[in-house]
Amino acid sequence: MNFTFEKILFLAVMLGVTAMSSRFGAARQDPPAAFVADEFSVRQSRVTPPVFMLSSPTVVSATPSSASVGEGETDPSPDEVALADLEATLLGELAGKEKTASPPPRESAARATVKEGSLVPTSTLQAAVFRPVGVVSEPKVAATAALLADLTTGEQYFGLAPLKRWPIASITKLMTAVAAFSLPEQKAKIALTEADFPPEDTSIGKKLAAGETYTASDLMTAMLVVSSNEAAEALANQSGNRSDFINRLNGLAAAWGLDNTHFGDPTGLSTTNQSNAYDLRRLATKIFNEYPQVFSETRRKQATITNLDYQERLTLQNINAFAGDPTFLGGKTGYTEDAGGNLLSIFMYQKRPIVVIVLGTEDRFGETEKLFAWFRSNFTLNR
Repeated sequence: MNFTFEKILFLAVMLGVTAMSSRFGAARQDPPAAFVADEFSVRQSRVTPPVFMLSSPTVVSATPSSASVGEGETDPSPDEVALADLEATLLGELAGKEKTASPPPRESAARATVKEGSLVPTSTLQAAVFRPVGVVSEPKVAATAALLADLTTGEQYFGLAPLKRWPIASITKLMTAVAAFSLPEQKAKIALTEADFPPEDTSIGKKLAAGETYTASDLMTAMLVVSSNEAAEALANQSGNRSDFINRLNGLAAAWGLDNTHFGDPTGLSTTNQSNAYDLRRLATKIFNEYPQVFSETRRKQATITNLDYQERLTLQNINAFAGDPTFLGGKTGYTEDAGGNLLSIFMYQKRPIVVIVLGTEDRFGETEKLFAWFRSNFTLNR
């Protein structure tokens, strides 16, 4: 290439003009806000001579290595080097005027921690609360949906269709208990009426009857220990309006971010009471942390309530097979013909609460025990 002294001189002059304009612009006061846009457009129309529209130059090193010179190419002359350096300097000065702040670096897609609700692949469990011991093979769980997770962190160690919506039956009563705690007086006397006994309830072995009076607290116990449907209905009706109570259940679900959960009644007899294992895990976490008395009731092997009309004490045997187990921290059973067997259970393992959920199974206790035993055999605390 032939580079003339005039071209180099021209670029040097333009660099000097740029520097002078920068000093002049810095000393000049900004125009009123109303004129900023117009003046910007004028500046744009003025600062567009071809010399300022240089394409990004290939900056040639002043001391290129032999490796940077391809076959058939020659080393640049001193004039080429000088011109390239001058062009780069000039372009840098111009670019600095309109340069904007660089965006912050994007967060890496690979996270060391496991996000809430994500299924934990075996390969990433080293970063989780528990780590696998040896090679872990997934258990065969006979259920429509299932989940096992650390209740505190939400880290999941097993999931079978955890986002599949399913009728939850009497697991509903966990949320009914939360809503009933808003009653003004837990010692309030509630007389059962015929309206509290759902006609679709075909369960046997009822302990309560229409006309009997109990405290709201005792009805709560009956609802959580023996899954009494009439107790759940009585608590809902006591609130003043059953429809408003159901709206409260759905309002709590929305407030807690349970996007795939819906309640149609306070008992769970309706098939419109639906959720998925993922939402139920979040429900359990919320109740465990903020309403611990709910799960405290469910873990009792038996409980006593009092019929206030006759001061008669009734002993209720918990229908949950895990009740009384020292590792069992609470849970709720559920069953209807449409839902099959459902069970939400919380166990203590290595001083951490583990939630196990099975939905749509013929052996809710057996499948829960199988899944929890698999976890105990294959995982240990990541100390």
